[in-house]
Amino acid sequence: MGVLAGVLGACLVAAFAGQLSNLFQGSGQEFFNAAILLFAVGMLTWHNVWIASHGREMARELKAAGHQVKTGERTLAALSIVVGVAVLREDSEVVLFL
Repeated sequence: MGVLAGVLGACLVAAFAGQLSNLFQGSGQEFFNAAILLFAVGMLTWHNVWIASHGREMARELKAAGHQVKTGERTLAALSIVVGVAVLREDSEVVLFL
């Protein structure tokens, strides 16, 4: 469920990016493309800096969440949301670069 939700969210991002791109046809297209690429680079840079300082803690929390789902303390929906957000983020980056 999480993977499907993430992919569908990325498709919405792709549709929105296509509509914005059509608004800036002509000489504005290059400016729009540059702005999107700079935004994507900013997202990746922030992601790398953030993961460097929070990666171990986040991995520990996700492992605990997986264990809680396995033991029945949490529902599978909690894990699906985490997976969906991760897939949405990654697929949105692909959309922005393409």
